[in-house]
Amino acid sequence: MKKIKLMTLLLALVSSISISAREFNCNIKMNGEEVHNTSFKVSAGESIKFADSPSLKFYLKSMKDDKFELQAYDVEKASRTYAIGKVRESGDILNYTLWTRSALIESECLLK
Repeated sequence: MKKIKLMTLLLALVSSISISAREFNCNIKMNGEEVHNTSFKVSAGESIKFADSPSLKFYLKSMKDDKFELQAYDVEKASRTYAIGKVRESGDILNYTLWTRSALIESECLLK
């Protein structure tokens, strides 16, 4: 009986984890040209690195409920910039833009 209860509990836990995973398609543009495009799933509380270059790293983090954080880490300056927003329904988008004197960097994550 204990084994059945334990297996039921484990099955419910695995099911709840897979239900909370959200699928995104994220792209990055540098000076208007797409340089990266990828799809992935992120679970509640998880942070996924979805792009990695020598100078920039991009992460998407599921924070709480429908709140997500899109982060860009600039390796050369050891700085992080963020875009935070609520993404609830398929088709919702979280955008990040950084415009400097030398570059326009844009990232967009679409909830599938």
